Amino acid sequence: MLRKSFVILLALLMVAGVVSAQDGPEIPAAPGEMVDVGGYSLHIYCIGEGSPTVVIDAGLGDSSLRVRALQESISEFTQACAYDRAGYGWSDAGPEPRTSQQIVDELALLLDGAELEGPFVLVGHSFGGLNVNLFASEHPDLVAGVVLVDSSHPEQMDAMSEIPEITALDAMEMDMYATLAEQAEAGELTVDDVLPMMPEDLAEDLQADWAALFIQPKSLLAPVAEFDALDESMTQVVESDDLGDTPLIVVAHGAKNSEMIPAEVLDAYGITVEAMDTFDEIWRGLQEDLATRSTNSQLVVADQSTHYVYLMQPDIVIDAVQELVEAAQ
Repeated sequence: MLRKSFVILLALLMVAGVVSAQDGPEIPAAPGEMVDVGGYSLHIYCIGEGSPTVVIDAGLGDSSLRVRALQESISEFTQACAYDRAGYGWSDAGPEPRTSQQIVDELALLLDGAELEGPFVLVGHSFGGLNVNLFASEHPDLVAGVVLVDSSHPEQMDAMSEIPEITALDAMEMDMYATLAEQAEAGELTVDDVLPMMPEDLAEDLQADWAALFIQPKSLLAPVAEFDALDESMTQVVESDDLGDTPLIVVAHGAKNSEMIPAEVLDAYGITVEAMDTFDEIWRGLQEDLATRSTNSQLVVADQSTHYVYLMQPDIVIDAVQELVEAAQ
């Protein structure tokens, strides 16, 4: 769920040891609208035309830039909006704790302030899935459908307790983000330093923006704050109502991580193939359970993808979104 690829974590380790003092780049202009949500502003970018509007919530550590390609594909058949949670991308930092409830409350204000009319089709990847799950529970009148893309599960920490060597990677990653934030605040983190972390699939015309935004202290502290509040966020979702008969499509990864992650990377972290396979088995069960949140649901398995299904097999996610959009029209 929150777990990034081992390759990204290795890049974080590299960056932490190679920094140099230098003035930061100018922040690029926001492509979308900045909306006040109570003394601070969030960024939302909408493209395309039609209804219902699709709203995308990215995973922990990812800004709206990460889902731009998905957003552009969806905009071919309806209006598609991606937003930056507080601290990410162009959005201001927000009040803590950064729980899913806080995020959901901000999203409701953001959609209203941007004068977007529901009901919406919500798409949530990873941690974003927790948020849209809670939003759909609390605002059923504003939701026409939900697509959960390899989403976090509110009880996953207990389920994963038997493989602590893997779950420990999340904490390690957050420690690295915190270290980078300290370096950024001291003016010691540059665009060149973070190039090893840039997503390889990011469009060339977005790369400069990604780097300039990523090295901002608020962008590095945002995932740390969300991770620190994760237990509370999961409790909030556990205690929320199910989604009734709201249309729900759960898209789960189907490829084995042990076959996709280089063996030398697994070895570097002391992770066995058996532990990775156990992770995948538990994760599949959690995805199947997420589908029980609605009486009108289906589970789709992306058999050639690991966690970033919308990048590895985008058509599966696009088709799921289009199905719910057409059903709501």
